[in-house]
Amino acid sequence: MVARVRLCGIIARFEWRKRQLANIKSSKKDIVRSRQNRLRNSNWKSRIKTEVRKSRTALAASDAGAADLVKTASRLLDKAVTKA
Repeated sequence: MVARVRLCGIIARFEWRKRQLANIKSSKKDIVRSRQNRLRNSNWKSRIKTEVRKSRTALAASDAGAADLVKTASRLLDKAVTKA
């Protein structure tokens, strides 16, 4: 949500964030922990998508190293499943 405020003849735009900060110490730790988990998960998803894309293009082009790329993509998928 964007709010417009007139200050001394100048219209200033302020963006209001819907997110509220926690006041309890354990809640603050939960926010930090969830942020770290979200970043870790996004990194894993990115790595998996990249490896799967590489292996699919190698299979479509019938490259010689396609088997290795499929093997690494499969290994990453297995690791991601055990992390979840």
